[in-house]
Amino acid sequence: EYKLLDDRLDRLFSRAYDDIEKRVSVWKFAFSREPRMAFIHRTRMDITKMSEEVSNITKFVGDWYLARVYLACKNRFHLAQWEASVDQKLQELDRLYTLVQHDTSERRMLILELIVVALFVFEVASAFLWKH
Repeated sequence: EYKLLDDRLDRLFSRAYDDIEKRVSVWKFAFSREPRMAFIHRTRMDITKMSEEVSNITKFVGDWYLARVYLACKNRFHLAQWEASVDQKLQELDRLYTLVQHDTSERRMLILELIVVALFVFEVASAFLWKH
């Protein structure tokens, strides 16, 4: 499971870099939505759930022998390293898309401020031009 999640996160990294490179147009960049953020949050929930199940499996196993076999397999297959790798990649993806999202919000605010200034200038100009 961790290997599959690690591979999925590797593919998400390549898509993330493609997404960032595609954001050339200011208008498109400012008013686009980030569907991958929702996917990353769902993946984070899946990983948290799976990690919790894996770490708590010894509680469900009543037989101490099977619990020891599980712990030996956990050490043999380096599950802790896989979990740490997956968690690190997920945090990096989250940071990357959060930066993009903040940049998008800043651009939206800039465009909205420019619209407000343009409307104010239009109102002042119309007051002087159409003064009765």
